[in-house]
Amino acid sequence: MRRLSLSRLRAFGLSRPLVQSLLVPGLLACALSLPEAALGEVREFGPAFARFLVDVPEGWTAEPLEAGVRVVSPDKASFLQASAFRTGAMPPVQVARAYAGLAGAGSPEAAELSGFVLKGPGSAVTRLHVARGACLAVAVSGEAPELAAMARSARRAP
Repeated sequence: MRRLSLSRLRAFGLSRPLVQSLLVPGLLACALSLPEAALGEVREFGPAFARFLVDVPEGWTAEPLEAGVRVVSPDKASFLQASAFRTGAMPPVQVARAYAGLAGAGSPEAAELSGFVLKGPGSAVTRLHVARGACLAVAVSGEAPELAAMARSARRAP
């Protein structure tokens, strides 16, 4: 198996600041593929090659980012950040290992088919789902009760 270089990861849109910004302290719900009933308005975000949906609770602010979205609570103490990036033909486990290396996280734990959980320094946790040549990375920070359901709601757009 070929080892990935930082320059090759950059070609897929990965950078150390992007990866580190997604690894934030807090609570992360793991079931991306089975969303609950909508918390609020279902909104579409992300780059054209990997659009995704997130249920945005009433009163929360969605701040679009170049590759995703940051959804902030009314009191600004909690947020969810979701981003998508290209993976090309890299196997999912290789994507997860490369992402973990850039983020300074531990070894990725397989959570489901093409899904991984990364535990970083402290309580940092990020959920990755790799499919169809792209990766959706979802991280949360804070203790708002809506975070778990919102994280579960993040999913690739049809």
